Amino acid sequence: MNRVPRPNVTARCAVGAALIALGFPLATAPASVASPIGTLVGTATRPHLDESPSPSTISALQPDAAPASIESLAPLVPTVDGTLAISGRVTNRTDAPATDVSVRLRISPTQLEGRFEIAQVLSGNTSREGASVERTRTDLSTALAPAQQQPYSISIPFKDTNLGTGSSANGVYVIAVETLGRKSIDGPIERLGLTRSFLPWFPQPAQLKPSKLVWMWPITSAPSRDANGVLSTETTPDEMAPGGRLTRFLDAAQADPKAISWVVDPQLLEEAGAIGNGYRVASPTGVTEGTSPDAAKVWLTRATATLKTADVRALPYAIPDVVAVHRAGLDSDVVLSSTSAAPLASRVLARPVSGDVAWPTDGVIDTGTLDLLRSAGVSTVVLKDSTAPAEPPVAYTPSGSIALSSLSGTARAVLTDTGLGDALAMPQNTNAQTVLARQRFLAETGLITSELPSVSRTVVALGQPLWSPSAAFLRDTLTALSSAPWISTATLSELLSIPPSTVARARLRYSREDVARQLDPDLLARVSRQHASLRNFRDVVTDSGANSDRFTFALIRTGSGIWRSDVDSASSLLDRITAQLDDLKSGVRVLSRAKVNFPGESGVIPVTIANDLSHSVTVGVRLVGNPSVRLIVTQPDVVSLDPGQKVTIQVQAQVLGSGAVPVYVSLTTPSGEIYSAPVVITVATSAYSRAAAWIVGGAFVLLVILIIINFFRRNKVRRNATAGDAP
Repeated sequence: MNRVPRPNVTARCAVGAALIALGFPLATAPASVASPIGTLVGTATRPHLDESPSPSTISALQPDAAPASIESLAPLVPTVDGTLAISGRVTNRTDAPATDVSVRLRISPTQLEGRFEIAQVLSGNTSREGASVERTRTDLSTALAPAQQQPYSISIPFKDTNLGTGSSANGVYVIAVETLGRKSIDGPIERLGLTRSFLPWFPQPAQLKPSKLVWMWPITSAPSRDANGVLSTETTPDEMAPGGRLTRFLDAAQADPKAISWVVDPQLLEEAGAIGNGYRVASPTGVTEGTSPDAAKVWLTRATATLKTADVRALPYAIPDVVAVHRAGLDSDVVLSSTSAAPLASRVLARPVSGDVAWPTDGVIDTGTLDLLRSAGVSTVVLKDSTAPAEPPVAYTPSGSIALSSLSGTARAVLTDTGLGDALAMPQNTNAQTVLARQRFLAETGLITSELPSVSRTVVALGQPLWSPSAAFLRDTLTALSSAPWISTATLSELLSIPPSTVARARLRYSREDVARQLDPDLLARVSRQHASLRNFRDVVTDSGANSDRFTFALIRTGSGIWRSDVDSASSLLDRITAQLDDLKSGVRVLSRAKVNFPGESGVIPVTIANDLSHSVTVGVRLVGNPSVRLIVTQPDVVSLDPGQKVTIQVQAQVLGSGAVPVYVSLTTPSGEIYSAPVVITVATSAYSRAAAWIVGGAFVLLVILIIINFFRRNKVRRNATAGDAP
């Protein structure tokens, strides 16, 4: 294994001591800046003796008073006989006018030493200010009032810069546009701003063995359709409209779609087809008709043509948060989303598409979920390189492909590069932001090759699922990669066709922080309950068909990892799906609600069941008294109903005790699982009231008899008393 030799520590100490003696500051990397794989962890930023300080080093430590934005930097791939051209605008950010304002170019005469320096340059925590190129100094035409802007442009042939042309000059350099001027009329000329960027400079490409870049573009979106196909928002149609996020990918790829590896969510392709046929959108006041079906139809036609011969992989349906879903006990969702991906994508794109790649949310996974995916036919997982870092660390960027073992067999892990991912995640809302993000991306690739110029490696770049780059970034970066001498493009298929990297890696890491970022467990518990409700529906309906499928996939959409950052929208979507499932199940229901009176202790409870569905059903009926000990009932057999049929069954029952008994009547599945919420029928019996009447009547007769007997007895006693008193 080739290794980059470590810098001589003793020499560094000696240089550092000399610089301190000369008054040069020693800036070090902040502890918060993490070193990506392939860098020397903890390496300090070394001052550069050949970089002259600015006119005012004190003002450089303060916020820039009048920075110069870099809105254009050409050429994309510098050459020895080319010309460096930079343009942008200078903005006065102070409350006072700035006079005698000028700009000039500064170029670092030494290359960046490693990828760790990129973050330091971006944060300003570096002494790399570059040497000024005086011939580029350009005066602005007027003074700058507060908040005023003025354009500038700088142009200089590369041969007139301090960049070398030998093989030792190959590398990535820091360039900067410095603003000079006076903060007051009588003030000194000082630095008003310093804007840095990166310049890959490889004048001797023959001395390199370029590394390869697998650049994956995600064709994904938030899955907001409910079970009836109603969208939560117009977001996805807007993304498919001209200039929209999804359209920008297709626009930029027209030049060379085969240079990109496409990872596609089949849910999005399915949704595009549905939107193109007309769609509805949920709103606080109800459901409204969608406004952009034609844009979705055009987008899908273009996507089909663009991807026809490109390297395409179908991701699991709706890109579920596989670890969270697995831990919630919803393994069937993971399996179904994985196995349905290839057939669905192939049907929509009208070409064979492989579905053997999974992209776990945030690029992390645990061993249990890996085994589940492997058993579902997934052979490749896309992970962050920090999930399985090199162990021990190496001083270069290894290839982003390793082998992983699972109980279901060996899987391949494609490791996305952290530095490239950070570059893709940079904001691109303005021209200046777009140029900086592009130059950082190119700088990262240049430094990867510079680490081991004679050893080619293959690295992987991938944005987030909702990555929204600017059209200029996609177009210019793709153009630069097509001619850059330090990097060449490769496809995911090419990466998977070669043996994985042999660099030792640590075991998969799934930390507590990863657990905390998972999709809300309460949300997934609700999804699980709705799956159980849907299973009951399938058990009852003889041929549930598309009704069952549309709810199954709608519930899978609520488990998408994209919802991690928007749980409220996922919860709202699940609420709609739950209401729709309840409404569908209510098509099979109990109609009986009237009070039933028994002539005696026993009687018949008539229960009427209706099937308003378009399919035959088979249900059971369960009756339970309240309290249950007061009702003795013979539970009826299962009942079959044709579509639109109503059936009344007679249920024999006996009521114990006096008073009415509430009876809860529920429908069940043929296996006895509760299907519907109970309906209450009140059952009363007259047997005990008649018995009470007879008892009262008998008591009255007995009382009369006792009164009569008592009357005759008193009369007899009185007659006897009268006879005894006679003479």
